[in-house]
Amino acid sequence: MFMQALFQATDTSGLTLAHTFTLLGMNPEAQEKVYQEVKQSIGLDSPICYTDLPYLKYTERAIFEAMRLLPVTPAIERYASTDIDLGNKTIPAGTNVLVSVFNLHRSEAYWKNPLEYNPDRFLPEEVSERDPYAFIPFSGGPRNCIGMFVCSKRQLFLIWYNF
Repeated sequence: MFMQALFQATDTSGLTLAHTFTLLGMNPEAQEKVYQEVKQSIGLDSPICYTDLPYLKYTERAIFEAMRLLPVTPAIERYASTDIDLGNKTIPAGTNVLVSVFNLHRSEAYWKNPLEYNPDRFLPEEVSERDPYAFIPFSGGPRNCIGMFVCSKRQLFLIWYNF
C-alpha cells in the first residue's frame, strides 16, 4: 500500500510537471512570467526555502492551469451507496459513476475559452466566481487525494529548480 501511494505521488507529480513545462513552452509569454517571478522573488542563484513558495503566485496558477487542461487522472470513479436525485434523473443506489475530469475541465459551462492556456483563470477573484467542483484534479469531497496539500508546493520547488 505504501509503495503504491509513493509511486502514485511521484508519477502524478512528474506528469504534472511535464505537462506544465510543455504548456509553458507552447506559451512563451506565460513562460517568461514564471521565469521573471522566480527571478524577482527568489533569485536564480540562491537556494529556495519553503518560505519562498507563497511568493510564486503566478507559477502556482500556471501549474493549476496545466492540471486543468491535462489532468493526470482523466476520470474519477465513485459508487452510489444511496439513490442520488439529480432533478430530472436519479442515479440508483449500487451504480458505479464515472466523472470525466478531462471533459469537466474543458467544459464551456465553467470555463471561458476552455482550450486556451490561461493561468489567470486561477486568480482569487476568478476562483471565487466558479463552482468549487469545476476544477477537481485531486477529486473532490471527503475522499479526495491526500496529495493535494503537498503537491503544488513540491511542484513549485521543482519548477524553480529547473529554471
